[in-house]
Amino acid sequence: AHDGIIAYGLGDWYDIGPGQPGVSKLTAAGVTATAIYYQDLIVMEKVAALLGKSEERDIYRRQADAERTAFNARFFDATKHRYDKGSQTSQAMPLAIGLVPEGERSAVLDALVDDIRLHQNHVTAGDIGYHYVVDALLEGGRSDVILDMLERTDSPSYGYQLAKGATALTEAWDANPLSSQDHFMLGHAEEWFYRGLGGINVDLSRKGAGRLVLRPAVPAKIEWVRTHNRSELGLVESSWKHAGDETAYSLVIPANATATIEVNTTSPQSVTVNGVPISKATGVSSSRVDGDCVQIVVGSGRFEVRAANQNESASLKLR
Repeated sequence: AHDGIIAYGLGDWYDIGPGQPGVSKLTAAGVTATAIYYQDLIVMEKVAALLGKSEERDIYRRQADAERTAFNARFFDATKHRYDKGSQTSQAMPLAIGLVPEGERSAVLDALVDDIRLHQNHVTAGDIGYHYVVDALLEGGRSDVILDMLERTDSPSYGYQLAKGATALTEAWDANPLSSQDHFMLGHAEEWFYRGLGGINVDLSRKGAGRLVLRPAVPAKIEWVRTHNRSELGLVESSWKHAGDETAYSLVIPANATATIEVNTTSPQSVTVNGVPISKATGVSSSRVDGDCVQIVVGSGRFEVRAANQNESASLKLR
């Protein structure tokens, strides 16, 4: 590292830039390497905290703070809300990892979306960065943008890989036959199907049954979603479908688990659980309204929740 910046490596391998794919064209190596080092430090801080090692936790926290300061000093242009050269990877990694200064997240996300729109909803990120593009858009409530990207069938896209006869993920977005034809590196969209649309998450900073977090994204263009996961807590199911001006959610919480359902809606008072008002629903221990968000604490079992749609990126969260 030099002044806190690690600039070694191949950068955002196989991104879509000028010339043949390979070493990063659109994103400086210091962005990817330093961001991932910061991410490692945050993971270590959380591990130390869970293990009760407060001294080590504080060491990793101080190291992470120093890296965050160095990263933003080197790469962030606050006047343009842009990192490095403004590539999709450069904008997405700081958002997904937590490097963006408070008050700037919305503008940095907007710059990411603007670049995607500028490229007609095509991806430019490579093997390293695309994962963070999916993460940043999902966490920023822009699953509509992810869907627009996945619907492309011209190069570069998953659809183009299929059109070229691929039966497995290829190393290059354009399915170049000179590259690997069986490569897992660009498979990050699958995570969006389960963690995004299905909303099935595991929060490893929590202990026991509280680790389960469901946070489905609800794009207007998708009519229904049905997902499940056989987790260590038991079978988790998360399904939803549009029903007129409402969204109907069907959730299964495993035995001995508790969860907080958070529904974003334009009409909090109209939310029902298993066909009755929240206050009368069996299995609900408490609830509260925070703006357009309705929070419902439930135990194990099946819960049918209906809520008026909020907008295209309306979501439901479970913690």
